[in-house]
Amino acid sequence: MKLTPENLRDFLSILPHYEPLPLAARRGLASIERPAQSCSALVLGNSLQVLIDAGFLLPPSPNGRCAIAPTRQEFIRVLRVLRSHPVFHTSGPTTFSGYLDGLLDVDERGALRNDSTVGYADRNLVLFRQVTAPDWVEDFLNAKSGEWELPYVTPGTSTLFASAEVLSAAQAIVQWLMAHGGHVALRDLPALASDPEVLSAALHAGLRYALLFAALAPDTMDALIGVWPGITAHVALADVPPPRNVAPTKTFAPCFLVEDMTALLVACGTEPLRLRANDSQLFAKTVRELAATLHPLPKWVEEDFGMEPETRLHTTVSYVRTFGLVEEKGHPPEHMAVSARGREWLGLPMGDRLRVLMDGVLDRKQTVAAFRDFEGAQIGSAGSWLYVSTTMKPPPDIPAAIMQPFRSLQGDGFFPLEEIVAFSRTANPLLEIFRKDKAAYFAIDSRYLNYPDTEQLQKLWSDTVRHFVRVRLLPLGGVRVGRGKEGLSIALTPAGRYFLGQANHWQWSATADSQVIVQPNFEVTFLGESPAAEAEMGRFAERRGRQMGALFQITKKSIFAAAAAGMTAQAVLEILERVCTREVPGNVRREIQGWFTQCRKVSFESVMLIRCPDHETALRIIGLAKGSAVALTDTVLEYQDPGKQRPGLIKKLKEMGVLVSVQEKAAPAPERRPQRRWGRW
Repeated sequence: MKLTPENLRDFLSILPHYEPLPLAARRGLASIERPAQSCSALVLGNSLQVLIDAGFLLPPSPNGRCAIAPTRQEFIRVLRVLRSHPVFHTSGPTTFSGYLDGLLDVDERGALRNDSTVGYADRNLVLFRQVTAPDWVEDFLNAKSGEWELPYVTPGTSTLFASAEVLSAAQAIVQWLMAHGGHVALRDLPALASDPEVLSAALHAGLRYALLFAALAPDTMDALIGVWPGITAHVALADVPPPRNVAPTKTFAPCFLVEDMTALLVACGTEPLRLRANDSQLFAKTVRELAATLHPLPKWVEEDFGMEPETRLHTTVSYVRTFGLVEEKGHPPEHMAVSARGREWLGLPMGDRLRVLMDGVLDRKQTVAAFRDFEGAQIGSAGSWLYVSTTMKPPPDIPAAIMQPFRSLQGDGFFPLEEIVAFSRTANPLLEIFRKDKAAYFAIDSRYLNYPDTEQLQKLWSDTVRHFVRVRLLPLGGVRVGRGKEGLSIALTPAGRYFLGQANHWQWSATADSQVIVQPNFEVTFLGESPAAEAEMGRFAERRGRQMGALFQITKKSIFAAAAAGMTAQAVLEILERVCTREVPGNVRREIQGWFTQCRKVSFESVMLIRCPDHETALRIIGLAKGSAVALTDTVLEYQDPGKQRPGLIKKLKEMGVLVSVQEKAAPAPERRPQRRWGRW
């Protein structure tokens, strides 16, 4: 190890002479490459005389070179070691690796790793995970004797904590640093040991076992001492208070996923949507047109949560596919049309449609009778794809841990989102895994962490909790969102409590929270914002505006589209009576009933025709077919083959001298097995 108790003691004794130096003189002193040799006076410039007066340099010789004072050479060597890697300003695996390579030799690093067998490139990464974990310092602080260091002692060397006095001094230094921000200038470190030799030995042992780190501050060139930055941040988490109630200045109650899916299915019901052949996605023009019909979100919600209309539409497509609400035939499929299950879903009340989505996302048993046979969306309740490879048995329930900070929120008030995220870090299950299995492998969505540290795992967990709000609670109406001086805030709704498993039942309020009026000219006017009422109207009316005013128009085309999606006149009128604050005009009621009456359903079927040369032959075939052939004309028969009897019929006809010519259709392209398409959420 480059830093010994002796040169540390010498460094501490000379440090008071270094502190008064100006910044330029400090930088010049730390830039000297070889303290045992002379340096050029020109390189030091205006700092030369300052360093001579402070006793670090001798006066220059006639050749213009200055020698280093013999008593200051070791100080400059330590200074250069500290300057190499500023661990307190750029803490990370790369800085850590360079710092450790410059401080410890190969044998010391191997002993610190407990000589575990790892690849050459991963040696310092394994050490990084080991000594930057909070339990590394915690175990040392709980040590009662020097036996703590025995697994990490270099073979053939003596122990550093053999003296109880040195162990006690080192523990006192670490505890003091953790209580004072993690790192301080070395001049501010109090004399926690009365004997300078004990203090220098304690500092040396702390640096040797990576309990302490030393570096120069790049901006001030102060000598710093401290624990690894991430450890201090982790210890501070224990004091994080629960989220507090706030009063935002702006609020919004979103539940746009149900409305987006309704709008898409209604569009599919009117006319099947064409798909691209290369990736089976909607054409860009169709995406833009459909995105323009979606209920707009407030600008601040759209920006803060990344909910642009086209992003919402792409995700909506994934949801309707995952839940089997649309059907696509052929390989590759050419069109997207509403399925029978999709028509059932559209026919449900708003609350039941939302309940189907929540139960499906959570893979719960469906509480809506029409979807009892649905086995679940299997897309994960957390909103993120989580994979942890660990030997820990049993591993923690990560989805439950994500939901826990939200379950702890009391009442229906607003709580700052970032305070919820900070509080969730106090029970980070990724850290729990990491403490018990340092070789654990973490993968969340597209991020893979093979050698993470505590700080990376905390950031990963924070991002996962925020993502849960964005892709689960927000679109499904599980929260109301607010914005104020505290930033973004959320308040749980009854639907959110149901999603979090805190309520077995909840009642969706389908009535408008502002006045909704149907005009005699078939316009639907909103005198205030009501997302729930808009979601209901979007099933059978065309959108004309946004937020307030004449937002919808009931037209013959929109009623025909609703009929194609499985709605009835009675269902439409019930919604209007429930949502509107005034009576539905009589002419509107009569036209809606009349338009539904005009709707007819026809079916296209493929049948087999038998063309005969004369009526006598047709009668023979009718007799042999035993009820499977029906005469359309005297010589043309419709043949229905109930049980693959056609080969037998052809054989009998040939025996009677009737020659059969079969014109087969071209074989259709084989359909590939349906695959689940995962959404962006």
